[in-house]
Amino acid sequence: MRWSYKPWRERTQAERFEAAVRWSLYPLSAAPPLVYAAQLAAGWTTGWPNWALLLPFLAHTVINLFQLDRSLDDQPLDRRLTTAQLVLAAGLVVGLAATRGEIDYGWLTTPLLAQALVIIGTAASWAPPLKLRRLGWLALGASVVLFAVHLPYGLVFATALGIPQAVWGCIWLSVYASSGWMLRVVRELDRARGTAARLAVAEERLRFSRDLHDVFGRVLSTVAVKSELAAELTPVRPEQAAATMLEVRQLAQDSLTEVRAVAAGYRQADLGAELRGARGLLDSAGIACTVRGEDLDFPEQVRTAFGWAVREAVTNVIRHSTATACAIELARDPGECRLEVGNDGVVGRTGDGGTGLAGLAERLAPLGGRLSTERSGDRFVLRVTLPNGEER
Repeated sequence: MRWSYKPWRERTQAERFEAAVRWSLYPLSAAPPLVYAAQLAAGWTTGWPNWALLLPFLAHTVINLFQLDRSLDDQPLDRRLTTAQLVLAAGLVVGLAATRGEIDYGWLTTPLLAQALVIIGTAASWAPPLKLRRLGWLALGASVVLFAVHLPYGLVFATALGIPQAVWGCIWLSVYASSGWMLRVVRELDRARGTAARLAVAEERLRFSRDLHDVFGRVLSTVAVKSELAAELTPVRPEQAAATMLEVRQLAQDSLTEVRAVAAGYRQADLGAELRGARGLLDSAGIACTVRGEDLDFPEQVRTAFGWAVREAVTNVIRHSTATACAIELARDPGECRLEVGNDGVVGRTGDGGTGLAGLAERLAPLGGRLSTERSGDRFVLRVTLPNGEER
């Protein structure tokens, strides 16, 4: 079972949902022996045989919890635990039947309720991974067993008590099965979101590699041909071979300039392009993006710096948050220009484990800019301010 502790603030939304589901089902599965013990303590049923059944009842409940944990993880049930679970359940049903004595229709003795809890609790631990048809067969089987254990006291009694207990058991099984279905859906959505974010990053890397290929492919092919020509000309026409090698050197210098231009275009972020890219990247990850103030006119150095900040902030939202919404706000006052990027899904610590924000702060420092972050609950805001002046 999952007993490892993780602070609630550091869990993703999917992890929080799974924890909520699990820890609502675990107490429900652990309740039957506690209910039985409370009824014994209240004197509803007396005698040492009833108390003697409490220990196997607890053992059966512990096995139910382990089986439930495997079911919620979509893992096959452990065969040895299943065998022990069925043996204990059968023994408890028989033992409780032996201790219940005459039925008093006025108060319905405790062992009758305990028998129902044993049968339904066993079936519930198997229910989460089942499809609808198998769940129906499980509910039918549990209902038949509930009816059968009361049949020795007469058809009327078995019908009057067995049918309500069967309905109650079906509701209980549906709660467990629907919880397992919701967990599977949330896990699938979480995986899909992560895949979408990785694909968006991979697409950007592919674009960059394609630009480099376009630059290097043509140049390196020309360099290879001219170098081979120079090697052939060297024995017979050394002057022409030297001239060819000078052309190769010039090609290499030109290609280096082109590569630097490509890299500079990637590093020198344009604010408009970064805002468009941020919308596309966030939309692909299922995060609603709103931008305010994108039409404002900023100095060129401010636009470049804000482009860096938008790129870094959106990357952090994708990689390190569980946000459903991200707001980007631009403002220009007489004294300064401001950029704020906020999201509603911060997870764990922020800004103290990576180098992205530190690198951004270093880029802003020569421009007189400041970088600050603010966290309130699950909301995180990155704020960048720069002097409202022309290029220095």
